[in-house]
Amino acid sequence: MKAKLTIVVPVRNRASVLNRTLESIAAAARREKVDLILVDNGSTDGSLEICSTFVTTHQGDFHRAHVLIEPRRGASVARNRGLEACETEWVYFFDSDDLMSEDFCEAVCHELRDHGGELDLLAFPVRMEVDGRIRVKDYEATARTSVHILNSMLCTVAMSMRTTWLREQGGWNEELTTWDDWELGTRLLMAHPRLRWMTQRAFHRIIVQEESQTGASFTDTLAPIVKAMRAVSTDIREAKRMDEKERRSCEKALYVRARIMAGKLAHEGSSEGRQAFREIAESCLPKASWQMRMRGWLLETYSAAGGRGAWRVALIGSM
Repeated sequence: MKAKLTIVVPVRNRASVLNRTLESIAAAARREKVDLILVDNGSTDGSLEICSTFVTTHQGDFHRAHVLIEPRRGASVARNRGLEACETEWVYFFDSDDLMSEDFCEAVCHELRDHGGELDLLAFPVRMEVDGRIRVKDYEATARTSVHILNSMLCTVAMSMRTTWLREQGGWNEELTTWDDWELGTRLLMAHPRLRWMTQRAFHRIIVQEESQTGASFTDTLAPIVKAMRAVSTDIREAKRMDEKERRSCEKALYVRARIMAGKLAHEGSSEGRQAFREIAESCLPKASWQMRMRGWLLETYSAAGGRGAWRVALIGSM
């Protein structure tokens, strides 16, 4: 019987943590067999050898498991290589330094058997571990693109997609090296997918580490974040399935997100970063009303003072 789901894991120089990640995936697959594609992205620390050994010794835990090599650098490039090789109806992307919930494959495949024929996108909450403390990542169980623009609820590990549909949407943007899942989630929601949220529980341990991109300061990743925000601005402008009301809502959300980011960069002491995000805000909503400008200024000031959760404040009122 063919597997319902393929798990794609891009790998680059994760030898120190890779075994625990792969073992967590194997434990989940023992409860519901899935396909596994590991994509080595030019590792130089023995990660490729770890992947090859794992696939050889754990073949019985999966319906099908193999390793691909993608020499072109970039997680999105590696994910697209896995997407290209995927032979199942559904695909899911996992990161090489996180821990998968043991019941994940079973829960998702059960949901897909019951509802998959009606869906393009299945979303679910995930758990973040920061400095040893675990919390559910902020999310809203909605299909509104503007909400995702503000809170990045559709992160890499929080969504599974119909394989053919994701290919139709163009897959991952290979030009982006960070916030690529935020851009992808925005683009997918603008295509108006048949979406279902699983909110019964949160999955995984997404470990935010100092050397990971999600753990780096915004100042350290300024250029790639700016590039991602400009890509989303282009996505909004070129989206073909949005009416003007929805497009305007997305433009406002991106304006506010940029002002919040300007505040965060100010809090980190980066005047260059603050100015860069102010310019993005102006470019995506050049004719912002005085009310929007006031809201943006207040949220930027709040974030500059170290305030957290500005996106929740931003959701108050219409976007």
